[in-house]
Amino acid sequence: MTKTTILVNGVEIEKSIISKLLLENEKLKAVKYVCEKANVGLLESKNIVEQFQAGNIDNYKYQEVKKPSSLIERTKPKKFSLIKKMGIIFGVMAITIFLFLYKYIGFQHIPHHIENIMNNGFPNVSMSSSENDTEISVEAVEFVEAVETIQSPMDTLIWVNAQKNNHYIPENVLEEWEIYKKIDFSKLIEATDKPTNKEAQAAIVRHYKGEVIQLLEQYQAHIQIGKCYNAPLQFSEKNGQQIARVTAMVSAFNTKNDNLGNIQRPLNIVYDFVKYESDPDTWYITDFSQSIPFDYVLNADRW
Repeated sequence: MTKTTILVNGVEIEKSIISKLLLENEKLKAVKYVCEKANVGLLESKNIVEQFQAGNIDNYKYQEVKKPSSLIERTKPKKFSLIKKMGIIFGVMAITIFLFLYKYIGFQHIPHHIENIMNNGFPNVSMSSSENDTEISVEAVEFVEAVETIQSPMDTLIWVNAQKNNHYIPENVLEEWEIYKKIDFSKLIEATDKPTNKEAQAAIVRHYKGEVIQLLEQYQAHIQIGKCYNAPLQFSEKNGQQIARVTAMVSAFNTKNDNLGNIQRPLNIVYDFVKYESDPDTWYITDFSQSIPFDYVLNADRW
């Protein structure tokens, strides 16, 4: 007997509602329905809807993260916890240091002694504030912000339309959207040395092996690569120096040329493709190292 519901996060989701919304070309509402009904994230909800479209929903199993609280309770000492013992030790040490500083040094001299120690033992480090310190702090903050803004390509048009039509937009999507708006894509340079569709698929299959081969065969799909952007070359102990590195989105297409996106995990929508001096004619994939804009040419018919 065919099931009329799917179990997600302990909640029964009606297949008929998802089917009705998809027939009405309301994929966003279907994702929203799963997201709110089962109290799961947007990406997981989108994954469920896409598996429903692909006819693979009966094989879906929600993976819940197990909390380690019970393990902590089992390993907790019965009589005297390690935390209490450490607290007593540190307390005794603190009192000893306090008495020593009070009796032999005097609290008012402590900053002076620390500055002398730092200046004598570490001549390049100064305890006093300066313009250099301010510049370093600003550079550090800018570096941290740059790292934090590396994001997967985001289809903002779908959320622009949702906003115009007063549709619900999850809070986490709004936060990601605000960050994505601030990313500067103007310095990206389109690559000339880049993989073909066949080379991109070969690199992905080489990385994931049988898992992706089976997935592509199941959906009778092939991989296409979008616009490629030059990425900074890197060196690794395992593979040596890179001679080419590009960041690009990829999508899977079936024999009818329907865009299947990344189908399902483990496939992603964006990768870095690299070539090494040791193997200059072969492309490999690795995690993407920079933010790139969403490829609307590659994903022209994504819905």
